[in-house]
Amino acid sequence: MSQPRRAWLRPLRLLPLLLLGAGAAPPKPGPGRQEAVVASIVAYSLQNYHYSKQGLDDQMAVRWMDNYLESLDPSRIFFTAADIADFSRFQTRLDDAVRAIPADLDPAFTVHGRYAQRMREYCAFAKAALRQPGVLESRSADLVADRSKAPWPADEAELHALWRDRVTEQWLRLALQGVAKDQAITQLDARFDRLLRDLDETESTDVLELYLGALGQAYDPHSVWFAPASKDDFDIQMRDALEGIGATLVREEDYITVKSLVPGGPAARANELQPGDRIVAVAQGGQKTDVVGMRIDHVVKLIRGPKGTDVVLTVIPAGAADASQTRDLRITRDQVVIAEAAAKGEVREVDGVKVGVIDVPSFYQDLSERGGKSAPRTTADDVRRILDGFKKDGVAAVLVDLRANGGGALTQAIALTGLFIDAGPVVQIKDRQGRVEVLEDREKGLAWEGPLAVVTSAHSASASEIFAGAIQDYGRGLVVGDSSTHGKGTVQQFIDLSPVVAGFQVPGAADVAGALKYTTDQFYRVSGRSTQQVGVEADVVIPSLSDGLDMGESSLPFALAYDEIDPARFRAWGQRPDRAALQRRSAERVGGDPRFQVMAELRALRDARDQDTISLDLDQRRQERSNWEELEKRAEAVGLEGEAVDPVLDEALRVVRDFVKG
Repeated sequence: MSQPRRAWLRPLRLLPLLLLGAGAAPPKPGPGRQEAVVASIVAYSLQNYHYSKQGLDDQMAVRWMDNYLESLDPSRIFFTAADIADFSRFQTRLDDAVRAIPADLDPAFTVHGRYAQRMREYCAFAKAALRQPGVLESRSADLVADRSKAPWPADEAELHALWRDRVTEQWLRLALQGVAKDQAITQLDARFDRLLRDLDETESTDVLELYLGALGQAYDPHSVWFAPASKDDFDIQMRDALEGIGATLVREEDYITVKSLVPGGPAARANELQPGDRIVAVAQGGQKTDVVGMRIDHVVKLIRGPKGTDVVLTVIPAGAADASQTRDLRITRDQVVIAEAAAKGEVREVDGVKVGVIDVPSFYQDLSERGGKSAPRTTADDVRRILDGFKKDGVAAVLVDLRANGGGALTQAIALTGLFIDAGPVVQIKDRQGRVEVLEDREKGLAWEGPLAVVTSAHSASASEIFAGAIQDYGRGLVVGDSSTHGKGTVQQFIDLSPVVAGFQVPGAADVAGALKYTTDQFYRVSGRSTQQVGVEADVVIPSLSDGLDMGESSLPFALAYDEIDPARFRAWGQRPDRAALQRRSAERVGGDPRFQVMAELRALRDARDQDTISLDLDQRRQERSNWEELEKRAEAVGLEGEAVDPVLDEALRVVRDFVKG
């Protein structure tokens, strides 16, 4: 969640003088001077304004270098142990190098140069290996799936053995899809050629983005520098100015992975693409492009296009047991449809109990004008109107669905909470100086006084966690769903660095200034507990396919720690429900529901897929794939497939029924 803090720019107006030192001459223009200025600003800003108050010292420099190596070679298949030993000369110097005037970027470009050399060697080796006996053949061997903690290859021989296995595994994926060997050779040949073209198109700002991104993420996972092209992409997303599919994408090793869907966007409306899906190809007009290993900005350009046109994504579904299992998804490009992104309500009846369900996909404001007037559309206003309709319908309880809600406007999280409590604190915010601000709902009265429940998932984050945490702390209602929410309890600020760079008067520097996103504050519940890393734990756990996924804040490197502050002064709602009894009754139903049984097996198979090794034996991979397909058939047989199927919501409604009936 980001909040505007224009005051941040005031101290940065002095930054050129502070960096240069009293009496120092301004830096002279020259090759690479622009990037050096940006690096100095980013480093200075992080050590002086980041919430953690961590200085940029040798310890942080080591973390920075580790992050940089991880961003370039996450699978440890390009750098050798000798390379890492060579890079160690930089490891405790990065902090000093970036404070030099101008900043010394030699470590960044030296390491990247070695990576580029290895990438060229890999592509040449792989293209030759495609035609060597025994490489495109099944064999009784295993490939280590996650090499992020493995030792760096000892020498060139070990490096080549890894590359050979990697080529075999890429062929296996195609073979399992029924691709003939000669066609597979052609396809993989083209893939390696494209990797080389991408490498040739690498610019200095691309290297700088990786390097400074590694520095930002040494402070926390949400602090990062955006190169100008990435900043433009971010601005486009915020404005919804260019038609696309409405999805946030990230690069994870060879794959472009869906991180989240924009509520009301084309992908969310199509209800097929899911967070965690890995995109392997993009097709339009009948032309399919393999995007495995492609730069993320190039993939984004392929996906974007004119409104009303179709794009077909070939994806490996998030839960697939094998990377060879793909699915083609056709999505019509469009802008976000506000009506689809807005809160929606429906009345459901469970054993004679009417429950009003409100789907809140995001916390929004100022998204549109209504009736030709300038009044902004907000989450709280829309939910209030829905609640008024529920009262007329005679509902006995309300269930707020936040499972797909990744956050949004803090003001709306507070306003929405205010519909269910009678004025009082909603959230506490602590800044880097330790100052705590309590944000309150100041409006007297409630829009709904009856029984209330909130259904959440591991995807519920930020503002969703503020709302759910407040409802739980006040004892105002139940939180049901995944065992805990995402666990993002921090606030970020997004700053355009162009005005700051202008103070250096370096020709061309503004063109590479980009923007900095960094963490400024941390959220705390009214109870004093943080949502950071731990999220909001459910009162009644209803297991879903997302429960247990290693995707929360706690799984991210260098995530800020959980802590607590003093509770705010607030009045709890009153007698709390018997959560243990509700959980027991729910667990009994879930245990006897074949849909949840199949989901448990899908999770187990997914966890097995995430094991340390991948077989290079074609028959074994076919058996693993067959097991998954059999399980998918069972899922369809028990009614787990289909757009309208939602066993978690069905069980949440039953929990609400139990809550109402006592």
